[in-house]
Amino acid sequence: MKKLLPLLILTMCLALQACAKEDIYVQWNGNNVKVDGASRHLYICETDNGTLEMTATDADKNQTIHLSGKGTGRFILNSNHTTNIILDGLELQCDTSYAIVFKGKKSIKMTLTDGTVNILGDEGINAKGNLRINGNGSLTINATQDGHKGMRVHGDMSVTDNPTINITTSGQPLKSEKMTPPIMPQKNDGATRKATPPMPEHPGNEAFVRYTYEGTSKGLKVSGSIAIKGGDINIKTSTPGAEGIETKDSLLMAGGSLHVEAHNDAISVGRKMVVTGGTIYAISQTNDGIDINGGMKPMGGAPTMDLMRGMQKEGIDPMQAMREMMKNRKPTYIQTGGSVTCKTLAPPPEEGLDTDEIPILHTGGTLNK
Repeated sequence: MKKLLPLLILTMCLALQACAKEDIYVQWNGNNVKVDGASRHLYICETDNGTLEMTATDADKNQTIHLSGKGTGRFILNSNHTTNIILDGLELQCDTSYAIVFKGKKSIKMTLTDGTVNILGDEGINAKGNLRINGNGSLTINATQDGHKGMRVHGDMSVTDNPTINITTSGQPLKSEKMTPPIMPQKNDGATRKATPPMPEHPGNEAFVRYTYEGTSKGLKVSGSIAIKGGDINIKTSTPGAEGIETKDSLLMAGGSLHVEAHNDAISVGRKMVVTGGTIYAISQTNDGIDINGGMKPMGGAPTMDLMRGMQKEGIDPMQAMREMMKNRKPTYIQTGGSVTCKTLAPPPEEGLDTDEIPILHTGGTLNK
C-alpha cells in the first residue's frame, strides 16, 4: 500500500497537468499570423491573408488567448463558452469590417495589459455576447470608412479597472432619408377637425429638419446595458446620424471618466440612466447631449403610435395627453453622485438632457445642462 500511494499521487498530478489549459498566443506580422500554445488540438484554426478564425470545443471553458503584433487581417472567435482575451500590444487593421469578432453569445473578458498600446481599425470590435473590458492598458479604435462603427456589442458591456479607450469615427452614413413631419389633428369650430399643415422647415435650422440614417458611423452601440466603473473613455463622431454612445437598455456610471462629442446624440439611452460616481461630459452638434428614451417605450400594453391614433379618434390632443402621461412615470434619469455635463450646440427643441418630459431624480453630485 505504501508503494502504491506515491504512484497514485504521481498519476493524479499527471492527469491534472494534462487537463490544465495552456494559454494560446497569436501574433501578427504584416499579413502573416503565428499561433503558439495549445491551439492545435483545442481549436480548428484557419488562416488566410492575415485572418485567423478559431472554433472552440466544449473543453475550452475559460481559455486564455493573447493577441499581439502589428499587421492587417482579422481575428474571429467562435465559442459558446466564456473566454479570456488579452490584448498585449496589438495593432490590427481591417478596412472591410471589424478587426476583432466574437461570434459566441457567452461573455468575453478582454484585458488590456498594463502599459500596452492597442490599436484597431477600420472598425474595432463586434461581440455577439457580453463584453467585459478591464486592465490598465489602452485601446484606440479609428473608423474612417462610410457606415463603420467603432464598437458593436449585442449583449451587455462593462468597463472596470483603469483602461484608456479612445474611439473616433468619421465615415459618412451609407443611406439617409428625410422624414415627413407628423400631421397632428386640431379642433376646427368645435365640430369638425382637420389636419394641421406640416411643420415648416427653417433654412439653416437643423433642429426642424429630421432624417433617418442607415449604416451610421456610431462610436459605440450596445444592445444591452453599459456599466462603467472605471477607466478613461473618449468617443468622438463627426458625421450625420452618428451618435457617440447608444445603449438600447440602461447606462450605469459608477466611476471613471466618460467624454463624448458627437454629431448626433452624444449619449442615447433606451431605458434608464443611473449616475452614482465618475465624470461625464457629453456634447452634441445637432441633437441632444443626453437623450433618454425610456418614456417613449410602449405604455398600457400598446405601442406608443397606436395609443396616439386611439386618442386622435376620440378627439383628444395626443401630444398633450402623452405629456401628462410622461409626467406620471418613474424617473429615467437618476443621479446620486458624480459629475455630469451635457450640452447641445443646436437650438430648441434639442436639449442638453432630454428625458421626454419625465421628471429627473437628482439627489447628489453635480448636473450641468
